[in-house]
This record gives sequence, C-alpha cells and structure tokens, in this order.
Amino acid sequence: MRCELSSEGSNPMTYGPIDFIALEFKGNQFKGEIMPALFELVNNGTIRVLDLFIIQKDAQGNVSMRELQQADAATVKIFDPLKAEITGMIKKEDLDMAAERVESNSTAAVMLIENLWAVKFKDAVLNANGRLVMQERIPQEVEKTAPPPPQIAPPPSAAPGTGADATSQLQQLAELHSAGVLTDEQYTAAKLKLLTGG
Repeated sequence: MRCELSSEGSNPMTYGPIDFIALEFKGNQFKGEIMPALFELVNNGTIRVLDLFIIQKDAQGNVSMRELQQADAATVKIFDPLKAEITGMIKKEDLDMAAERVESNSTAAVMLIENLWAVKFKDAVLNANGRLVMQERIPQEVEKTAPPPPQIAPPPSAAPGTGADATSQLQQLAELHSAGVLTDEQYTAAKLKLLTGG
C-alpha cells in the first residue's frame, strides 16, 4: 500500500483509522443499491470518504481507472452524495493492486474511508499522554473460523429450603401445626431443619 497522508503547515491533520476498500460489482454498468447505507454513515458523521476511484475491467481484461470527477455523469450522480474529497492519497500502485483482483466485466469503487467515530477517542488518548501500541484488523476469513462464543451457564437452582420453595414448605408446616398434626416440638424441629438445611 502506498496511500499517503498529507499535512499542511506545521500542524499535521489528525485522522481517525483509515480503511482502503475496493468494492467489486459484476457488469460494467454500476448500480447504486448499496449507496443508501454509505450515505447514512457519511451523513451521521460515522465515516468520511477521503478518496474515490472507479475501476472498470471489460470482458477482455482491459482496465480503465478514473477519479470520480472523470467518470461518466451517471456514475458521478450515484457517488456524489458521498461527498468524497478526492485528496490524491490513493496512489497508482494501490489502484494497480486493486485492479489485479477485479474480475473481467466488472466495476469496482476504490475508496479511502476515514472512521470519524474514532477521532474523539484518539484525541482523548493523546491528551492523556497515552499512545496506541497495537491495532489489528481481524480478516473476515479468521472471523468465520473462530469458535462460537462460550455458552453462559444458567444460574444454579435454588437450594432446598431457600426462596419460594422454603416459603411454601413453612406455610405447610404452619398449617399442620395449627391443625394439631404437629406438636410444638415437632413443628420447631421441622422448621429449624428446613431453614438450616440440616
């Protein structure tokens, strides 16, 4: 990857985590069905599109690469709401790498997406004199092979002589005692055994 972050003057621009993404679609007439989801993320400030290129590969494998403003009017209309900044951060080497993976007779949108949601957290860490010592993106292939999350065991059943069970048994003992079935001594002993589990 040769994507480069630029800065102006003596104050470097603060960026959140940036993802290089190439989205491929079969056929060379790009359709914008996925755009509403991206529009929502842009409009609510979750992400920002820093750069955007369109790659087209025809049935013979011939490749064309264009910045968004160089694309045809229909494609520009689809992507325009993303408010892509076209910073020039994506380099020719990046596009060549993406083009190698695009299948023939396909269109791909190559984007740099900044995760704005992480900027405030990043600034807070820096202000606290902290630093990022490690950051890794888990590949989807690894996610698919990960073991299922552990099952949480249900809480243990109430022990005899506790909770609602003990209340019910105490009521039964009281009724037997009131009816004269149990003597005072028997009632006291049975109640003590129930409460102590003895």
